[in-house]
Amino acid sequence: MGTEGETKDTVTQPEEKETLCGIGPWRPQCLQCCAHLLPFSFIFGSQTLITNSLSFYLSSQITTIEKQFDISSTDTGIILAGNDIGFLLSVLFVSYLGHRVHIPRVLAVCGLLFGLSGLLCSLPHFVFDGRSTFETSKTIINSSKENYLCQQDNVTVGPSCDETKPHQYVSHSKWVVLYITLCYVIQGVAKSPRSSLGTVYLDSSSDKSKTGLYLAISTSFGIFGPFMALILGGQFGKIPVNLKPTTMTPKDPRWIGAWWLGFLMFGTMALVVSLLVFFFPRTIPNSKSDDESETTGDTPGEAQSSSANETTVLELLKEFPAVFKRLLKCKVYCIIVAANSFTLFGTIGLSSFGPKYIESIFNLPPWKANSILGVQLLVTGTLGTFLGGFLVSRLRLGRKKCMKMILILCGVSTVCQFVTIFLGCENHTITERSQNSTQSACNCDQSDFLTVCSAGGSTFYSPCHAGCTNVTDNVFSDCRASEGILSPGICDSGCQFLIPYLIVSTINILGSTLRIVPMFTVLLRSLDEQDRSIGMGLHSFLLSLIVFLPAPIVYGKLFDNTCLTWKTVCGSKGACQLYDIENMRLTLKSVDALLAAISFLITIPAFIISQKDPDETEKEKELDVEVVESGKETPQTIAMFSMKEK
Repeated sequence: MGTEGETKDTVTQPEEKETLCGIGPWRPQCLQCCAHLLPFSFIFGSQTLITNSLSFYLSSQITTIEKQFDISSTDTGIILAGNDIGFLLSVLFVSYLGHRVHIPRVLAVCGLLFGLSGLLCSLPHFVFDGRSTFETSKTIINSSKENYLCQQDNVTVGPSCDETKPHQYVSHSKWVVLYITLCYVIQGVAKSPRSSLGTVYLDSSSDKSKTGLYLAISTSFGIFGPFMALILGGQFGKIPVNLKPTTMTPKDPRWIGAWWLGFLMFGTMALVVSLLVFFFPRTIPNSKSDDESETTGDTPGEAQSSSANETTVLELLKEFPAVFKRLLKCKVYCIIVAANSFTLFGTIGLSSFGPKYIESIFNLPPWKANSILGVQLLVTGTLGTFLGGFLVSRLRLGRKKCMKMILILCGVSTVCQFVTIFLGCENHTITERSQNSTQSACNCDQSDFLTVCSAGGSTFYSPCHAGCTNVTDNVFSDCRASEGILSPGICDSGCQFLIPYLIVSTINILGSTLRIVPMFTVLLRSLDEQDRSIGMGLHSFLLSLIVFLPAPIVYGKLFDNTCLTWKTVCGSKGACQLYDIENMRLTLKSVDALLAAISFLITIPAFIISQKDPDETEKEKELDVEVVESGKETPQTIAMFSMKEK
């Protein structure tokens, strides 16, 4: 029977073979039970979950990577922007491919590229392992000077520098930045077909009334990506970078967590899941009516549609100026795109450095900041997105009511952004240059930065500045400036603003996610049927170009501008060791509030125009029928959201 089944598979026509699971001539009967959209939705959703986690994982390890490779936040922003560079380079080409490719295999290849880039991102740890553990292991067991202790005799001890190569550490850091950026460019290229081709595959292979269901299943996985990245990133941050026992704790300023484990894990998982996608057929067998129309009755129509598609592609360049002119005439569309640009610039910029912001402002270890943000994103992302979609669908909100909802939520977010300007801690009081007698007597070097906290709550620039002459198990004692023992880290200032900040920021994020579905509903209902596809694609392209690409670099530069103490090795500037947290809070949150206010003000004209437009009841009824019966609008909305959640 098995031979007969295999013979049947071999003899079948190519059109039938394209609906069977397997690769090439190998299409066993046991796999055919998976030739359905439900298994594909779950496997594709798992791939989306892993790739989203891999894309977001670097944000959970920014402080750690900056310490290990002595790079600035601007450099980190460049690395994060690499993702969108790759996306922009390939998205138009992928959109052109559309129906012309074997979509599951393209998605599988892209997943393999994602996994490979994740594995490659961990490589710098192994290549520069000796350099990376310099601060975490060697400094504990070497001379007193390298232990940051008071050295009373006039002896200069420290890292040996080759005077003929003063910029050796700079070149090392730049190579690491370039290498990881290229890895993220690969991720961006692999990411571009994920939502567009996945949506096309689900929509073309299913009953239209079920497209929204299957797409909701697959994209719901992706919402948990940032949560998984932050939670696991926090756990990996508790493990020493070299996996060796140490007396250090994660509170120690010199602590470097095992950041590379996450890239290895997510990269390996992406490779495994992507291999499963390879086995899905070019087209999933449809239900009865669809099957008949595809194999018999509608063959001429299908050929006609195919030729129409080819004509559209050939004439795309000629038609684009006219389409672009029509889009510009749609005032609501243009205004909403502009408003989204301002809103998302602040959202993407600060979310890229979100864990680092909380670490710095509230003096938290990286693992704790990641855990807090992970839970916050999980709650607000899932609740806000689905609640917004539920309200639009349940209340049958038209364009006018959606605009009213957007305006109210935008106003709430703006107020929250202004409130967060005042929710933060004061600068830490650190004793350093004031202890001139101790500093000169101990030959303290300003480059030996290691904050230590005394039992009395005083923070010193380094054990040397505190006059410490002894260290045991990473605890400093016999200090001139303080009685008792001193432990690495900044003393707790008793700041009580963390909880209020989290409450206000949660309301802000919830308001932002609540307006995702209404916003895309307004965009779709502001465009003619023929212009919706290219209008949404242009919206995504513009946001990637003017928001997702520059925002991490700009915010990285803003972080660097608030730095008080830079690490210097052999005259070369490395990572920031101490920030002016008051200046950081005022600068970053003021920029966020300004961007939110501009977005709110820009949204007002769109609201007024939408209210003055002629009654579009009939048009909106048609679109509502599409949402409920055909699922055409919901997939576009979810697909666009998944693009933003990268």
